[in-house]
Amino acid sequence: MRLAMGASRLQLVRQYLSESLMLALLGGAVGIWIAFWGVNGLVALVAGEPGLLALNVRPDVRILGFALVVTLFTAILSGLAPALQATRVDLAPALKDVPSGRNQGGRSRLAKALVTFQVAVSLLLLIGSGLFIRTLRNLQFQDFGLKQEKVLEVGIDPRIAGYKQPQLNGLYNTLLDRVTAIPGVQSASLSLYSPMSGTNWSGQIAVEGYHPPPNETAGAQWVWVGPRYAETVGMSLLMGRDLSDRDTAGAPLVAVVNESFVKEYLPGQNPIGRRLSMNDPADAYETEIVGVVKDIKFNAPRQKYWPVVFLPLAQATGPESFAANLDVRTLGDPLSVAASVREAIRRTDKNLPITGIRALSEQIHDSVRLESNVAWLSTFFGGLALLLSCIGLYGIISFGVACQTREIGIRMALGAQRRNILYMVLREAMLLILLGTFLGLIGAIGTSRLLASHLFGLASIDPLTYSVAVLTLTGIALLAASIPSRRASKVDPMVALRHE
Repeated sequence: MRLAMGASRLQLVRQYLSESLMLALLGGAVGIWIAFWGVNGLVALVAGEPGLLALNVRPDVRILGFALVVTLFTAILSGLAPALQATRVDLAPALKDVPSGRNQGGRSRLAKALVTFQVAVSLLLLIGSGLFIRTLRNLQFQDFGLKQEKVLEVGIDPRIAGYKQPQLNGLYNTLLDRVTAIPGVQSASLSLYSPMSGTNWSGQIAVEGYHPPPNETAGAQWVWVGPRYAETVGMSLLMGRDLSDRDTAGAPLVAVVNESFVKEYLPGQNPIGRRLSMNDPADAYETEIVGVVKDIKFNAPRQKYWPVVFLPLAQATGPESFAANLDVRTLGDPLSVAASVREAIRRTDKNLPITGIRALSEQIHDSVRLESNVAWLSTFFGGLALLLSCIGLYGIISFGVACQTREIGIRMALGAQRRNILYMVLREAMLLILLGTFLGLIGAIGTSRLLASHLFGLASIDPLTYSVAVLTLTGIALLAASIPSRRASKVDPMVALRHE
């Protein structure tokens, strides 16, 4: 009608773009408003606890400028295509009383293509979030080699209290005696650093009878610990004995090693009684292996098992003799004895600072915080993409039903049943879902190599994850499409015949 009355095609394009810009700017304004009040929740999700992530994430001029550019680009991109289509309309049929569905072919095809793309992206994000969630679960519930429940980790720092190396053994003995005497405490020990604390001390070693290949050296992680350390943190003793009170400064030098140490340097041999040196090349093999414990994940959940040597704190002579951690195994909730442990430390030396108290299970859980953030953020954005695709699918099906209202009335007047109409409408939705699912699967398989390095305990093409993502997407999308489909099946034939 506008073209027939003399409007130019440029004027029509401006009209459509103006409408698109108004809608986009309104949507952008709402998005910025949500960003202002929702940013704190996002930081809390990423940081895990208030104050842990010191970042200023309030939207500023640069962010607002970026949002404005994206909004304008989206408006032009979304409004230009239908505007150009509208200028190509054939005037004669358009001015006649023709059912509207016949004039919407190009726009409908574009909308269907966009909805298909939305479905594909949604599936891609759902598969990614599923893989990250399963990776998080594998990391959290793997065998760390420790009985992490009922263990309290208490940080201490004798250096700040002014202790010198000769005074440490007296401090350690008094502290362990008082902590062990607390009701509810099963055992207590000390360590230079605790599992999953982010600290690592390693170096070269020499093992009696082991000759490394040319241009290679033997190495291991060193952990200085107190008596009954394996018992306290829940390491399984496989051979020999744990470090004990008799491993003092004047006693023979001893060590406990893990399975990986034996496999690497003493394969097929009895390691008990074998000797090693903490220097390479060795001046003398002065340290005797007295026990073997099961492999543990000591530094990071993703790490491979590495040779570890546990040495008595009482036999340390350098800076490694300053224990930074008090390990306490309890009979119940480890935090229930935290106040009593604090009091025992205060009675031992009121100047001995406590740098932190937490359960070992919490410390291990925090070691996978990054993976947890990635998993939940990807799930959030996957769900958001799924919601948008369902809205788009609902819109395109509703639009199609509106264009086919007269056709539906004719079909029902000629004897079509409601189930036939429901099937007809859902079939179109199912075709879009299947095409989007196919494209999403191709995209997921194509990008699987990018995800492989971030996964743990599963392949990037995981059948279970892919199946659950496809079923979830298909089910929710069909639910969204069923609303206009059911509405179409309940159309009164007489009302539908008079619709246009």
